[in-house]
Amino acid sequence: MKENKDRFLVKLWRNLHSMKLGIILLMIIGLLSIIGTVIPQENPLKYYETNYSQIVYEIIKAFSLYKVYDSWWFIALISVLALNLILCSIKRFKQVFNLVTNKIDFDLELNKLKDIQKISLEKDEIGKIFNEMKYKSIKEKDFENGKLYYGDKNSIGYLGSWLTHFGILVIIVFFTYGKLYGFEAYVHGVPGTTVEVPGTQHFINIKDFNVSFRDDFTVEQYVSDIEVLKNGHVIDVGQVLVNHPFRTNDLNVYQNSTGWAVDATLYKNGEEYRHKTIYQGDFFIEDDQMIALQFVNFYPDLDETTTTTLRNKSPLPNHPVMLYALFYNGHRVDMNLLHMNEEVGFQEYSFIVDNPQMFTLLQIVYDPGVAGAFVGGAFLLIGIFLAFYVNPKKLRIYVDNSGQVMIYGKSYKHNGEYLEELNKVIDTIRRN
Repeated sequence: MKENKDRFLVKLWRNLHSMKLGIILLMIIGLLSIIGTVIPQENPLKYYETNYSQIVYEIIKAFSLYKVYDSWWFIALISVLALNLILCSIKRFKQVFNLVTNKIDFDLELNKLKDIQKISLEKDEIGKIFNEMKYKSIKEKDFENGKLYYGDKNSIGYLGSWLTHFGILVIIVFFTYGKLYGFEAYVHGVPGTTVEVPGTQHFINIKDFNVSFRDDFTVEQYVSDIEVLKNGHVIDVGQVLVNHPFRTNDLNVYQNSTGWAVDATLYKNGEEYRHKTIYQGDFFIEDDQMIALQFVNFYPDLDETTTTTLRNKSPLPNHPVMLYALFYNGHRVDMNLLHMNEEVGFQEYSFIVDNPQMFTLLQIVYDPGVAGAFVGGAFLLIGIFLAFYVNPKKLRIYVDNSGQVMIYGKSYKHNGEYLEELNKVIDTIRRN
């Protein structure tokens, strides 16, 4: 029983630091990342139930495919991959270091030469072979039965595979660190609004928001002018544009989206009861949930010449109309279009909306792992470059005491072509 357990542990240990396991894990994680890209993430389950078939919805729900990157099994796969990379990196470091620094095991090198056919060469021809094969330096090592001439070039290429693994490991570590200690939040508001960034001591003061349109009314740019406050003090001021985020030491602020907001006033029995700004998609709920106004949609320039569809003549608020739903005591009692400054109500309640304006939706991101992941990415790119474009080569020529010569050469990649080139050089020198 103990022997079987020991055999299992040895096999497990061997697999944990095998490159085969690392490649399999990378393929699985890559496939799951594709799924996480195709399936919209972090939406309520109701969204998937509505937009997918029942079978697909059950699969998404069962395997947490709506939050792939936070699921326990994805984190487990990343953890096993990180362990695999750590073990591979530790195990291979000494070997790679010796190769890069040309630390040679002479017993091993001589053993490779013993089965090679001996030929005759003059001493000066040995140097010619190294020169023709473009080795800049020749080193020598004396032995009891002869002398070894040896040279290495492009040895740093051996580092490519190891650096690639190490780079992936660094990216995983700092990605995990960023997920644990970073955050992502969304805030929205109209100009003049100061909103809290959830879970932080930061506030965003939206000083202004503008949308610039081209002549054909397509959007040219969204621009938010903001102040970032912390503990009641302004720590930075700037603009947020699409594809041009605003960055501080603490936060990255991205222009995410926009929509419409209106000022709404609730009256009860003819007297003003509450006033607030409501945003597209929001509810104005008051008086112990007795009355509620839902801001369903907004048409800034409604085309009233058509009665079949609701459409805008332009994105400018020339003829603003709001689509609303009215709820009384939890039941919907009305749904219709409402022009600005018109009154809509039920029983003792009535609403008036006015002052339509566009609001900005900002994405707030803090990721302390970005710098480390960037370093890991640099290691990864350097490793890929070395692995693909730097080809380590070595040449060994051993001359025994009788003057017989044995030649051994090896190229890390395209070894057949390298040996063919070496044989041509040898034949040419011997003929001359």
